[in-house]
Amino acid sequence: MSGTLQRGTLHLGQVVATHARLQPDALGARDSRRSITFAQWNARACRLANALAGLGLRKGDRVAVLAFNRLEWMEIYVGLAKAGLTAVPVNFRLLAPEIRYIVAHCGARAFIAEDSLIDRVEPVRGELPAVRGGWIRLGDGEAAGWTGYEALLAAASDREPQADVRPLDPWALMYTSGTTGRPKGVELLHDCWVYEAEAIDALGILTSEDKQYLWLPLSHSFGKVLEAMQLHI
Repeated sequence: MSGTLQRGTLHLGQVVATHARLQPDALGARDSRRSITFAQWNARACRLANALAGLGLRKGDRVAVLAFNRLEWMEIYVGLAKAGLTAVPVNFRLLAPEIRYIVAHCGARAFIAEDSLIDRVEPVRGELPAVRGGWIRLGDGEAAGWTGYEALLAAASDREPQADVRPLDPWALMYTSGTTGRPKGVELLHDCWVYEAEAIDALGILTSEDKQYLWLPLSHSFGKVLEAMQLHI
């Protein structure tokens, strides 16, 4: 599929699965230290989706993510899309009370946090009962009450999840800066990124051979990296 898109044809999880089938060994994503092929990206995203289902999460549930830019962001966004879950990116510059407000306000059922940022979360964990044990740690460290991300993936299946994800289902809940009051959650639908992909295609600035460098935080600017993939299947 190329050229003008039919809105809602594929959600992000399906796009990565398609690339994994058509070009499994091609570079899918990388950070400054690691890289993954499309096949690896898709398999790990499937494992995450199935692991979260194993924790009791269901379509429509929200998952908070607190991390610096790292490769796992790409797996998380795709895995949550496959499962029909909603990503709630949390700005890594926020302090514990601000983190607590966003995670409590959205009713997140799981929380994924990078090792180096867990100390921001620990003081308010007891005030977030909706998370219900879905505390997931990114990195090689140890933290009581947190499950390692890699261990979680290793124990899960890499089969494609069977969630019925629709174009108008929510994909992410992005919170505003809150400079004039409390942060507001802005809902992005799966269909939203198709519109943006069409706009990028119309500009003619990206091709299937291009690589895109992202220097902004993935907690709020992830879309620009992912939209173009829909154009070149």
